[in-house]
Amino acid sequence: MRIYKTLVFLLCMAGLLLGMSGKALADNWMRSEGESYYKAGAEYDTAQNRWNQDNDSIKMSCTAKNWKLTQAYEYGMSYYQTFFGSIDYRDRSCGNNEASGIGDLSLGIRRRLDIYRNGRTWEAAVIIPTGYSTKGTAQIGSGLYGLRLGAFGSFGDKTLTGGEYGSNVELGANIYIWEGTASEELSGYIKYNFAATQESHFYAALEGDYALIDRNKNLTTVAVNQVSDYGYDRLNVRFGYSRRATLYWRVAVEVTDVVWGRNTNDSRSVTINFSRNFLD
Repeated sequence: MRIYKTLVFLLCMAGLLLGMSGKALADNWMRSEGESYYKAGAEYDTAQNRWNQDNDSIKMSCTAKNWKLTQAYEYGMSYYQTFFGSIDYRDRSCGNNEASGIGDLSLGIRRRLDIYRNGRTWEAAVIIPTGYSTKGTAQIGSGLYGLRLGAFGSFGDKTLTGGEYGSNVELGANIYIWEGTASEELSGYIKYNFAATQESHFYAALEGDYALIDRNKNLTTVAVNQVSDYGYDRLNVRFGYSRRATLYWRVAVEVTDVVWGRNTNDSRSVTINFSRNFLD
């Protein structure tokens, strides 16, 4: 029976991934009761081209330079549920045009799909816009209230936690539902993890976003620099390296490249994340 459930779950996840070409990789881990998890990240991306409505990469009139600082927190309420939240600060510029401010606030709950094994979960989150640019009228983040529903799975003979050797594969899919007439968005990813040592591991991921409707809408822009978080298609690859830096802290460095898109920047980014766990 457990094998049958795993096969059904894999087929469902594969179907969702084939239906789109991700937003940033989500975590799929359940926290222990009383366990807290904190992550702080900084991301820089730049682009000189953008993918137009016909998915052609064309030259922009300026170079996009975007910063994002993220704070995320999770807390294990019980064996069966974990609460989480995140918020970010963004600065987007292109030539003489700039917008900056606090992005979306995301609050949600994660629960188990498999009560016997960690890493196979579903979650629901509300997305709350917190404000607009401190330097203009452009929206930072989505600018809309939204709902995200997601399911995730980790498959392999090692969990890659606690310094174990081995490898695994992760699958994830989300649907974003926005207020008003904004396009609903599918996002998904497939990720391979390999633990090189007891303290470090490498990973590679293929991520996609796909707007279900209204895919030819004009971008909400700062000049030609995308600000809108919906109404676009995108496929990107991500490579990362994670290592335990101290007894409590872990650091991860990632590079990402957009390889195909529509209504989105043809960008490359570098991200660094610091994370740690706490117990009550």
